[in-house]
Amino acid sequence: MVIQQSGRSSGERLQRLQQSQRRRRQRRQREQAAAILILNDDKVQRARYTTKTERAKERMVWEERVASLTAKQFRRRYRMTHEAFDYVLEQIEPHLPKQRANVPDQIPNELLLSMALRWAAGGSFLDIADMHGVSEKRFYPLLWITMQAIVDGLPALELMERLDKVAEGALAPLAAEFDRKSGNLFTGCIGAVDGIHIKIQKPDVHGAAFFCYKGVGSTTAANYSDLPMCWVAGFFSLNMQCVADSDRRFIWGSVLTCGSTHDVVALELSDLGKTLTDPEHPIQSTEYFIAGDDAYKGVGNRSRSLLCPWPGKAVGKWKDAFNAYQSICRIEVECAFGSLVKKWGVLHRKLTCSVPHSILLLEALLKLHNMCIDMRVPEERAYGLRRGRAGVEDGDADLSGWEHPDWRVPTKFLDPPPRAQGRQTTARRAAQQPLRTMLTAKLRASPSCKGRPKHTKYTGYVRP
Repeated sequence: MVIQQSGRSSGERLQRLQQSQRRRRQRRQREQAAAILILNDDKVQRARYTTKTERAKERMVWEERVASLTAKQFRRRYRMTHEAFDYVLEQIEPHLPKQRANVPDQIPNELLLSMALRWAAGGSFLDIADMHGVSEKRFYPLLWITMQAIVDGLPALELMERLDKVAEGALAPLAAEFDRKSGNLFTGCIGAVDGIHIKIQKPDVHGAAFFCYKGVGSTTAANYSDLPMCWVAGFFSLNMQCVADSDRRFIWGSVLTCGSTHDVVALELSDLGKTLTDPEHPIQSTEYFIAGDDAYKGVGNRSRSLLCPWPGKAVGKWKDAFNAYQSICRIEVECAFGSLVKKWGVLHRKLTCSVPHSILLLEALLKLHNMCIDMRVPEERAYGLRRGRAGVEDGDADLSGWEHPDWRVPTKFLDPPPRAQGRQTTARRAAQQPLRTMLTAKLRASPSCKGRPKHTKYTGYVRP
């Protein structure tokens, strides 16, 4: 019995030994396979890291970029000449992050401005980032830093500064060119005001208030807000109010309201609207005025300084002549809007950035628009950005209302200024617009005025 037990135990030991060896062999094979997998994965990760590092170092060399483009190609890609590019770069460099010698992987200021202008011209951020050697994640933070530098570096829009210096003759240069275009028959205009809707993506806060019903066709519904959004035309937008001078430069701008706001309410909420309706402001005692269309009659009937056309169609020969000359002045802001949208391709589509960034972008584009015009306006007519402004000190004041604290609040929730009550009869309109009556009488009494000018219509004007 003892010998049999010993034989069974030796067989079990041999079997256990074989199983142990098999397990050790399998474990060794698994460890080897795991080591090979880790090694291969490490090679892949190192290859990816090396690829990203090499791409980040392959930055655009600005001198080579400029040398590869002709003057026409440079202007088509950056919407300005090389001299204008250098001028903008010189103005914004103090407002950009400083270049430090001991910090690697810095982006030169030339590339920052190049990326911003290419994106504003309508380029895709993916192509721009690849072309300049910048990662996609860093593109938009760098873009808004550059846009803020453009706003801080380029001169401010000067209308409000000039209105504060009416007694010093600061408005005379603005009115001189408008007077020349009418042959000194229609004098006193310092600018033309109008609004434009900038398409944006639906905001997260009060999105319905930003919906503009422009282009909505006829419908049997009593209220458009009762219809589903897909049943009506329209778009989400910001209401931007601007004033342009005779050279189609923007001398004032404001974005305080959303797209569902009427132009007259948007103007009334701005600082310019409050100035024009202030009976104690010095401009009320002068013959200077701003030309506007029928949409602003709510302000024009309460202000001497905002001139609207005579209402109606059959208004007579001399009122019709007044409307034609007033249209000559007013068309400048329409042409300025057309040039702005055509030049900067980012406005061809809806803006997908946030509302504060959209407002920052619009302010930067207005200042770039003015700078481009100042670079080509003749020296004897240039009174603006680069060559100094008559009667106005250079300042860095921001646009009125660009950083309004209530930009998130829809206009329908704000209390609009009080309006004139009562029916607007013909006699009452004449009493509230003495300047319009005086200019109409001046046209009638002038021997050189034969009525409506032959070279113009209500919607167009041939520049001399």
